Amino acid sequence: TTIIRDRGITLNGERADIVMPSLVIDMEKVFESYLRTVLRTHLSNYSGQMAVLDGTTSGPGGARKLLFDEAPSSDAEPDIVIQDTTSGDAEKSIPIVMDAKYKPIRRLPDRADINQVIAYAASYRSPTVIIAHPSMPGTFHGFRRFGQIGKLQLHQYGFNLGAENLEEEEQAFAAAIGELLR
Repeated sequence: TTIIRDRGITLNGERADIVMPSLVIDMEKVFESYLRTVLRTHLSNYSGQMAVLDGTTSGPGGARKLLFDEAPSSDAEPDIVIQDTTSGDAEKSIPIVMDAKYKPIRRLPDRADINQVIAYAASYRSPTVIIAHPSMPGTFHGFRRFGQIGKLQLHQYGFNLGAENLEEEEQAFAAAIGELLR
């Protein structure tokens, strides 16, 4: 709370034995969780039959699965899995898989990131993948399709975490994803 309230710590004196605990925040995990929360909050306005799941966990609310159809296999762990809860067809039940990258992307996502989401799309039988990342001044902001492989659509979303109106930014993000689901 010291940082949030714009307070600081001043150390006076010559003693060098002041010990303070460290705080490490995994901003990549925070960003992933934030985007899932935004979609869970706002996506129902666009499609009430969709569940926003965490592909990095198993169990309730999770969607982690084997990457391959059979063992041995490592896990597929996309950050966000959007599931159509009304679809009885397993091939159509995951319309979107998304991976969040907490790094600025100037133009197109890195090739390794593209390869990763293509593998997730194949594993989940998803026709659409999205790479989401924070946008910074001079980097891509908004939503666009950047490629297609057969029926697979590849998109990216640059989310402006520094927007003057963060609520509008959240709504724009959910609206872009909602349009893909229609």
